[in-house]
Amino acid sequence: MRRPDALRGRCWEMDHKQLPILVLPPKAKALAPWLTAVVDDGTRALLGWAIAIAIAIAIATAPTSGTVLTAMRMALTHEPDLSPFGAVAELVRIDRGLEFAAGAIKEVLGGLAVVMHRLPVFTPHRKGKAERLNLTIEQMLISRLPGGPREAAGRLYGPVKDSPAAQRAAESTAEGEGPLRLEQFVRGFADWCGAVPHLCQGQVPHEYFQHPQRRRGRATAG
Repeated sequence: MRRPDALRGRCWEMDHKQLPILVLPPKAKALAPWLTAVVDDGTRALLGWAIAIAIAIAIATAPTSGTVLTAMRMALTHEPDLSPFGAVAELVRIDRGLEFAAGAIKEVLGGLAVVMHRLPVFTPHRKGKAERLNLTIEQMLISRLPGGPREAAGRLYGPVKDSPAAQRAAESTAEGEGPLRLEQFVRGFADWCGAVPHLCQGQVPHEYFQHPQRRRGRATAG
């Protein structure tokens, strides 16, 4: 059974996803970044997001509660050039990730009278809008980028070797032939978020969020 869509801005789904792409962070070998996303249940708009990386230190983890707060801030505030949504939800669906249950997250949501609904383990279908967004990102964005799961010739990318020569070669690789620098990937992701057509309505997300009654027909991709 399919849950009816909530009204615009009333319900969020928050999720983490390690993206299947290698990027080059400053002074580190290529690695796969983590995406923290805040998705609107009613319109499928990506209201807020943050990209995190885990550097190879024993105690380092990614993402963190700080990553979640960054994504939430984007969803909550209205900044035309960065976040045109400015939504305060009534309900937030989250999985069992400890970052979502941190005290700082509960304090912010509690102060806004937002109900946190922690889903049972192994039930990704119960936050299906976030899971569908993850698939769309892989199919429409990452599959076309250098450093993604498989390049055009069919060769799989692997981590850049630790040797100084391999690091220099990776950093000097011509654009389109190797992993993107982290800042390049983040800029590209931000541009994609503002331009990708809405899954069902054919509008970019912020247009559909602001004017859900306007429909342009079904999108052909996503």
